[in-house]
Amino acid sequence: MEMLANIPHTCTDKELLVHSLAAKKIIDIYRSKAQPVVSLWDLCGGLIKHSLVDGNEYTYKCLTFSKESIRLPSGLSLRYPNLTGTADEKGRVQWHYGADKKKLYGGKVVENIVQAVARCVMTDGMLRIQKRYSCVLTVHDEVVCLVPENEAKEAEAWVLEQMVADPPYMKGIPLDAETGCNKRYGEAK
Repeated sequence: MEMLANIPHTCTDKELLVHSLAAKKIIDIYRSKAQPVVSLWDLCGGLIKHSLVDGNEYTYKCLTFSKESIRLPSGLSLRYPNLTGTADEKGRVQWHYGADKKKLYGGKVVENIVQAVARCVMTDGMLRIQKRYSCVLTVHDEVVCLVPENEAKEAEAWVLEQMVADPPYMKGIPLDAETGCNKRYGEAK
């Protein structure tokens, strides 16, 4: 209960305990139902020391882990400069990298990989679109294109085709997208 009391909160200690127990139950249920995800978190957590720190190259599917770097299928790399570990009060190693000492752990590595691969796939689609239409805006996983009004329906189908095309470095990846078309961005969704 002492550790719970150190968490900033506006509820009573009893309410905080109930919230914490409920959160723990939700986490346990998720972890039991999403075992492949948890296994990937664990694998990447172990590769922090084995590969990113110690420099032992390890290839997992289409990713190559090495000293302070993960090479993505596109050939681009995620970098973790100045990666160091320090033991916490329980003796567990906490990993940090970069000048501002960002925290790194297995789940964060997986998140970084997913976001980086998604960015590469989206950029590839945008480059294909750009050959025909202007890409004028991106918002997270959206691309906004400017097309002539008389080509709107044809453009919508063509843009979708470009966004779901296999990247050359990941043949067979299951991709899907949605499109919308309107004169105003907010109405196109």
